[in-house]
Amino acid sequence: MERIVFYCLAGVIIVFGIASVTSRKMLRSVIYLSFVLVSIAGIFFLVDYNFLAAIQLTVYAGGIVVLI
Repeated sequence: MERIVFYCLAGVIIVFGIASVTSRKMLRSVIYLSFVLVSIAGIFFLVDYNFLAAIQLTVYAGGIVVLI
């Protein structure tokens, strides 16, 4: 089960990472980047790095708000 969740999160990271880089509109790029960062936090939760995942969400959530 963990392997399926990992591959789903990795796929989301790859797809939205490419979409974030290739998007021409700034707001869409920021939204795609937020999906990437949340997925990375999901991988941290998957391997039981809860503190690192919480820091990932709080720090980068602030960064996304500043970008928007």
